[in-house]
This record gives sequence, structure tokens and C-alpha cells, in this order.
Amino acid sequence: FHGRIKISFSSSKGAYVYSEEEQVIIRNRLKDFDLISVREADAQEQVSKLLGSTKVFHFQDPTLFLDKSDWIKNLEILDDDIAEKYILVYTVPRSGLLEKAVAYFREKLNLRVILIDQMLFPICKADEHIRDAGPKEFIKLFLNASFVITDSFHGTCFSVNFGIPFVATLADEKSNRISSLLNLFQLNNHLVDSSSRFDRVPVELDRKKINYKLNLLREDSELIIREILNK
Repeated sequence: FHGRIKISFSSSKGAYVYSEEEQVIIRNRLKDFDLISVREADAQEQVSKLLGSTKVFHFQDPTLFLDKSDWIKNLEILDDDIAEKYILVYTVPRSGLLEKAVAYFREKLNLRVILIDQMLFPICKADEHIRDAGPKEFIKLFLNASFVITDSFHGTCFSVNFGIPFVATLADEKSNRISSLLNLFQLNNHLVDSSSRFDRVPVELDRKKINYKLNLLREDSELIIREILNK
């Protein structure tokens, strides 16, 4: 396709440095596009340098477009009484650091642990291991959690969006999608790359400040979408 269209892309791991050969390919294949969006700040920088005058946006993940009340309304989630507070663990890469984080915060917060993980055997000690959570159950588990431990980008997105205190563990030292997101909210102290940093992670969030920033990002994203559609 040539011109008047928007293309979105990002690396599967959330971090990537293009080789010289890939830079040539990207430059040749995207040079006729007017608008391009990426999900990482450093990808925006890389692609902008490659394409010069082409507009490259750092576009927020679609899960952030809906606020907490929208998710509750659209999935028809009832406000049930929660019998017992819990730590929610959501893992995708199943990193060793996440396992250590669960042990640390379980003891610190003295809460039961619910694990969402599709693998047969749990990566950590959990009071409940959920392997088949559907969309509604998945969101409800995040909404009602007292604390979240995750090595997933989307696990981080939902924690921020719902104002749930959390810690995000880096599964890959080059992974930057989570750090790019948290930079926007000045929540970098919730991201850890070593167990020595667990004691620095706050167990509370300034929800008012986060919601204010989220609303600004949604407005920016809407402007980008309108510009794309107007093309």
C-alpha cells in the first residue's frame, strides 16, 4: 500500500534494535506512509530517525482506551463482596525474578496469592492457580486485587488503568515496553530488574494523579485516530 494509510508495528518482546539491513528494509517499505504508530518510546525514536519527515506516534495500548468504569460496564461485572484480600500474579514469560517477587511480597503483605497462568504447573507458591480465566474473570481478578505482581506488559497496563498497586518484574533486560509505559506515569519505582529492589517498591498508588494522566493520553490518542481517519 502507498500513502494515506497508517501502519502499526512493534517487536514481540517489546524491545528491539534494528540491524543495518533491517533499517534499509524499513526505510524502503515505509517511506510512502504518512502516519505510523509504535508502542514504545524508543521505537518511535528509531523509526523517526529512519524516515525523517514522516509522522511517527507513540501510541498507547488499546486496553488503556477504556477506563475502569468502561471495563466494568461493558463486561457487566457485578460489584461482589470479596471475602478475602489477595495478591494477583499474572505471568507470561514466567521469569525467575517474578517467582522471587511473589515470595517477598507474600510475606510482606501477608495476603493469599491467586495465580493466572496457563501452564500445567505453577511457577510459584499460590493458594489458587487459575489456568482457564475468560475475559470477564480475568478483568474481575485485576479489579478486586489488593496488589499485582506481573512480568507482562498487559498485566502492567491493567494494574495502572485500574489503580491497583503493583510490581512489574523485567523478564528480559532489553525489554522496554513496560518501562516506556511507566515513564509516562512516573511509576518507574514499580519496575524492578533485581530482587534487591523489592523493598523500594511502593505498595500504594496515587490514583488521582494516574487517572489525570490517563485521560490526557486518551485525548491524545483520540486526536491521532481522528487524524488517521481524516487522511
